[in-house]
Amino acid sequence: MLPSYSDCPRRAAAKAFSHLITPAGFQLRQLPPSIGASIGTGCHKGSIKLVDDIINNGIPGDLNDAIDMSIIDFRERISEGAVWDSITVNQNEAEHQIRILVGSFLREVAPKLKPTHTERPHRANIDTGFQLTGHTDIESTDNSIDDLKYGARMRPYFQQLGGYSLLKKTVDKTQPPVLRLYHLPRVSLKKSYPGASVHEYDVAECEQSAWWTLKHIISHVKKFQATGEPWCFPANPMSMMCSDKYCPAWGTEFCKMGCKK
Repeated sequence: MLPSYSDCPRRAAAKAFSHLITPAGFQLRQLPPSIGASIGTGCHKGSIKLVDDIINNGIPGDLNDAIDMSIIDFRERISEGAVWDSITVNQNEAEHQIRILVGSFLREVAPKLKPTHTERPHRANIDTGFQLTGHTDIESTDNSIDDLKYGARMRPYFQQLGGYSLLKKTVDKTQPPVLRLYHLPRVSLKKSYPGASVHEYDVAECEQSAWWTLKHIISHVKKFQATGEPWCFPANPMSMMCSDKYCPAWGTEFCKMGCKK
């Protein structure tokens, strides 16, 4: 939630706080999963299995087993439909892309890792009635945090990685020396796969970004709980994701802005 909140707080709130918004009298839309997110989550499943094999056995396990796990997860996520796009137009293409991405992870990313934990849950109280939770993808022997992304485009994830760092500091009383993101891009099968890339983030800058975003979220939620006013969550109709495809608040009484663009 943290990386997307600044883009449009109201869209982020509609996704994360429906349990507060619906009882306040607003009906939100139910959206099918996006194909990009479904592929990414599926690839994540198989990739993490390979990392777990490294932790348990010293070497990654079988690539085909990891790919099968990823595809099974993907099929479950799209069993009731998905929002397709120009990069992935059907299920056959999606599953081919999954094979490419998980194979890329094994060849390009896994050899660089020195993992100690995967999907480690963290939780910390950040205000009265508010908790920050998160699962770090990979924690390493040098205390660093590695995150995996499979999006079509490389996006900045300062807030998310900063949130992980704040959680780790709270729970383990240690600050990660490095926050690292591995990007394995989903690309059209009509194009050559460009390979994985690695991006290192400044820890202090990420933590500041996460902390101030959290303060805004808490303030907005408290005001909404007190007033039930949608404008407690600012709306950004200039967002590239302001559409009926991606926003459960689009065209509802909770947000009338996007549908009037």
